[in-house]
Amino acid sequence: MDAVALIEMKMALEFGVAPVSCILHIATHEQDDQPLVLVSRTADECRLYLREDVPEHISRQLHSLGATTCFTDEASVRAILARSMPCRRVRRIRWYTTSRRPTDSEFADVLHIGGRYVIHRDGREVAWAETDWENDDAAEVSIETLEPYRRRGFARQVTAAWIAAIMDVGKVGFNSHRLANDASRAVAESLGLAHLSDEVEYI
Repeated sequence: MDAVALIEMKMALEFGVAPVSCILHIATHEQDDQPLVLVSRTADECRLYLREDVPEHISRQLHSLGATTCFTDEASVRAILARSMPCRRVRRIRWYTTSRRPTDSEFADVLHIGGRYVIHRDGREVAWAETDWENDDAAEVSIETLEPYRRRGFARQVTAAWIAAIMDVGKVGFNSHRLANDASRAVAESLGLAHLSDEVEYI
């Protein structure tokens, strides 16, 4: 499956509806942070997606600016949106897909409890991975490790367990983190996740 197809699969997972011709339909999931503008950059190209309620005159200006500039020039995009739909915040996110099933030995300390993949220490759950969004084709993981237990490999283990379970049922797994989060990037790279795209979301 090519990168664009995977990106649009991921959007369908996040928002409950797939984009059509680079138009993001209003999310069917309950959320207050669906972006007005989403720019996705892969190794080969930048693509610009606009939410369906962005006014036509704003849409024309953003398309005139171009996807690559919308990715890099936050001030210009904010200035255009400010005329009708001010941007509240901007997120920069790196996305991955699962490409290798971890071996069982990579998550030997993980327990599967109530849909969550957890590690216990000192009588409590200290790290866990669980499904954030899921449909018939794909799922996205959510990962957390308590502060005193970080940098011990626990996040890697619980994520590995989640990946194995998702791949075993034939679904595409997605993982993401804020672009500047080096610790999460290291976990993803250590698991052999495939870098799919970097995204800028104007919310």
